[in-house]
Amino acid sequence: MPHIPDSEKPPIDIRVTALANHIDTKSHLNYAISKLLEAYVLQHGVCYDNLDDARSAAHGAGSEFERVVLGPYEDFKINKDGNAYSEELLHLAHADACVR
Repeated sequence: MPHIPDSEKPPIDIRVTALANHIDTKSHLNYAISKLLEAYVLQHGVCYDNLDDARSAAHGAGSEFERVVLGPYEDFKINKDGNAYSEELLHLAHADACVR
């Protein structure tokens, strides 16, 4: 989880908001994230630790987004519209053993 002190957030938030105003597609978003990772590595040096930090931050941010934003949204939509999977499958998926 990206925990930083509140006092460190405003200068980052201002720049992110300015950048987000230019991102209109998934491709633009992917490009911006890629360039941010590249800039981090070039600024801090190309070595395993910094490359792994960049990869780990990207992966962690994606995982956190899925857990905190996407998961609850999916739950909301399932409650609203119903689940695509059968009750039988959902029940079996929570069983302790492989069931056929």
